[in-house]
Amino acid sequence: MKNKFILLIFFSFTVFINSCCDVRTTPLKIKDISFNIDPLYAIVPNGIECAESHLLIVQSLEDMKLHVISFDSSGSFKKSILSNKQKFSNPFFQVYVKNFDSIILFNQDMSTIDIVDTNGNYLFRKKLLKDLPTTNPNNPIHCIGNNIFLGNSEKESNVGIEYERNKYYNTTCPVYQISMKDTNNFTIKTWGKFPHKYLIENKDYCDYFPNICEFSNSEIILSYGSDDSIYLYKNGLKTNSFLCKSKYIDRFKFVPEEKRLDLSFYKTFISSEPKYLKVVFNKFSNQFYRIVKHRFKYINNRLDINTMTWSIIILDENLNVLDEVFFKYQYYTPDIILCTPEGIYVSNVSNSNNESLKLSLFDFYK
Repeated sequence: MKNKFILLIFFSFTVFINSCCDVRTTPLKIKDISFNIDPLYAIVPNGIECAESHLLIVQSLEDMKLHVISFDSSGSFKKSILSNKQKFSNPFFQVYVKNFDSIILFNQDMSTIDIVDTNGNYLFRKKLLKDLPTTNPNNPIHCIGNNIFLGNSEKESNVGIEYERNKYYNTTCPVYQISMKDTNNFTIKTWGKFPHKYLIENKDYCDYFPNICEFSNSEIILSYGSDDSIYLYKNGLKTNSFLCKSKYIDRFKFVPEEKRLDLSFYKTFISSEPKYLKVVFNKFSNQFYRIVKHRFKYINNRLDINTMTWSIIILDENLNVLDEVFFKYQYYTPDIILCTPEGIYVSNVSNSNNESLKLSLFDFYK
């Protein structure tokens, strides 16, 4: 009887400890703000800053036009349209609005960089001859200062074949950087290395390009979707790495070689696997946020909505982990993470047919 009582106490203590370790930090919501814009839109990366208001840029998926949404802390907003003589044929992940008269377009089919103004007039075109730059919705075109960043791939390697994937990981520099002080001063270089985990394990995580974030005037953060660490690079050389692991990711699965031709498996794999999505810098709090998609589960061949969750890892200016805040896809999505002086705006899943875009303002600076 005494032994049973001791075991019961031990079991209760273990359950208590485990429950304490799974505390989910929920940030404080301040308010919601809604925008009545036409549905079927995508969020466009942009670097425009405005002292008086916050700016979002979206692309209509019907006519491909770009729309600028401006709003302030009081919640008022206005919408303007970047009218163009020629429709933007580039999808949202191949467009970067550096400023209103410098919209950078990457034409992946033609391997060209174009710069157009708000009227759609072409100001500049450059053919990219070196290697094979690319973008995709998870790794869109990105600009920092006078530098444009794309993914760098290798046409000759088939990452679906084990020995060719090993070659790809070991020989391909995954970052394609275009430096452009002006239209007459245009240089290209490729740099970066895949994480040690990728090189050693040689597994296919369906993740071939890093996400990029500015760390300082001279250093860049690289974050890979299936790797717990983030990496600092300066002038194309790695200077440091930091463990930035989500407490909601236990492990990363990979595509088995025997499942290469199983399209049903691929669909489930892509939708259910956890990923580190991107890193965002908050200049107002001098913090960095690593966005994390958690593992989704299927029940009877349908996604279980209760397992569709994500989080934001909060890091200080030295890339030390401070906290991790938890969200549910039922209510919020990581599509928009907009840092402002009054807090962080996060895109909200609207349940109303009249509201095509809603943002929620959160406070988790501390």
